[in-house]
Amino acid sequence: MEKDKISVVVPIYNVEKFLPACVDSILSQTYQNLEIILVDDGSPDGCPAICDEYAEKDSRIKVIHKPNGGLSDARNAGIDIATGKYIAFVDSDDCCVPTMYEKLHNIIEKEKADIAICGFSRIDEDGKAISGGWSRQFGVFENENSADPLFTSKNVGIIVAWNKLYNRNIFENIRYPKGMIHEDEYVIYDILSVANKVVIFPDQLYLYRQRNNSIVKSRPSRKMFDAIKVVEYRISKVGENNKNYADACSQLLNIYYSLYIRTKADKELNKEVFDKYKVEYKKYKSYLNFKRRIKHILFRYFRIVL
Repeated sequence: MEKDKISVVVPIYNVEKFLPACVDSILSQTYQNLEIILVDDGSPDGCPAICDEYAEKDSRIKVIHKPNGGLSDARNAGIDIATGKYIAFVDSDDCCVPTMYEKLHNIIEKEKADIAICGFSRIDEDGKAISGGWSRQFGVFENENSADPLFTSKNVGIIVAWNKLYNRNIFENIRYPKGMIHEDEYVIYDILSVANKVVIFPDQLYLYRQRNNSIVKSRPSRKMFDAIKVVEYRISKVGENNKNYADACSQLLNIYYSLYIRTKADKELNKEVFDKYKVEYKKYKSYLNFKRRIKHILFRYFRIVL
């Protein structure tokens, strides 16, 4: 009996240096029934040609060439043509451990879950291991409790799109928000809300490459306010009666604090950040713990950054 097909969507833009290692790591999976969708998002380098070369070598590979629309738009293009029972995402500068999809598939089938999540390790631009990975102990979360692991600002492994295997039905009415940064964190609330069961296990099977010029390290702009939109959305989803509401409110104030530091060189943007912070501080200050309250009092009234 043939195993379930997994559609692996790889959004690609300006990663000529890293793309071969990424695709090779997917092709070398011990789980072989894969549909590998390489989405060339109008990449200006040699990526389009690399995609076509791989498609000629392996019949499991499909290539989409499209105008640049950003990470979310590329993921959505892959979702639209995916035919697998399950869907997964790999960022084109990252890699997978060879057993990743075999283990994800085994656990999602065993638990009859809608989403399986594994841990991840970090590597540098040369592929060498660096600190800062993520993993959590094994756990199964069902129905209204499925989203609970998300609602803490420390659970980065819950938020990201790429260390997971999803039942394709999850994306029946969900797509990533085009043009938005932090799109993973924004849409994960909706993804978990339609999942009846989520399973987490600790194996670090995904290799996240920490690059010096990545999106998260790019120069400050008003796009940074997308991070605020994400947490505001999280606050609205959690609700005041949820035990993690205080964490969400605290996270929002901390993002303003960080943005204030990052925008020091742009006086207009810096002022805008602080003016908005003052409004939010008044609304959410009561949810800060003692240590954070002292930090924000010093910042709010004296603009002291610790």
